[in-house]
Amino acid sequence: MIDGADHISKNPQSTTKKVVQVKRRKFFVISPDYRGGGKGHGIDIVNESALRTPGMMGFYPPRGQRGFVDPLPETPHARQGKGFRAVRDLESLGRYWMASQRTKEVFESVDPEGFAFVPCDFTLPDGSKGDPRYLCDVIRELDAIDEEKSKVKVNIEPSGRKIYHVMGGGYFSIRDAEVGHSHVFSDVHYGGLICDDVLRDACRSAKLTGILFRDAADL
Repeated sequence: MIDGADHISKNPQSTTKKVVQVKRRKFFVISPDYRGGGKGHGIDIVNESALRTPGMMGFYPPRGQRGFVDPLPETPHARQGKGFRAVRDLESLGRYWMASQRTKEVFESVDPEGFAFVPCDFTLPDGSKGDPRYLCDVIRELDAIDEEKSKVKVNIEPSGRKIYHVMGGGYFSIRDAEVGHSHVFSDVHYGGLICDDVLRDACRSAKLTGILFRDAADL
C-alpha cells in the first residue's frame, strides 16, 4: 500500500525551446513603371542645356558620381506637353526621377541618407504651375550582389569594369550583410536600383503611383 502523503507526483519541465522564425528580407529592382505603353508623361526639362554638367553630354551626375552638382546653376524647370497622360508620383526624367512631394516624404522617412533631391519648377500643359516636384537620385552605392549565387550575364568594359545584365531572365542574390541597415542602393556592377521590402511596403501603404517593384530573385 502506498501512503498518499509520501507519494508526490511531479510534472517534469518541458525542455523544448521555442524557435523564433526570423523573416528574411526581400529585395526588389525599383524603377518608374514603364508598362502600359501609350504616349507617356510628355515632360521635358526646359532649361536642360543650362544644367548640363561641365564635360558631360547632358544633365547628368558628375562623372563617377551619383546625385547632383551642388549647387546647380539654375532650378530645373520641368514642363508637360499637351495630350499626355496624368503625371504620377514617380516618373523617369532623363538620367533622374521626378518625384511628388509625398514620394519624397516616404523615401526620406525610410532611408533619408539613400536619396538626393532638388526642387524643380513644374509647369502643366495649360501653362499653370503644377504641384511641388523634385528631381531625385539614389546616391548610395554598394557591392552587394553575390555573383556566384546569382544568374547574371557579365560584360567587361574596356576599362575593366564588370557589368551585370539580366535581360532575358535572371536573378540576383543580395548579400544582406553588405546592405546592413540601408533600404535602397545602386550596385556598383548593375545599372538599376535595388530596394528592400521595407521601402516597398512603405510605398504601397502610401498608395504611391508610378513605381514598379520587380522581385530581384525572379527577374
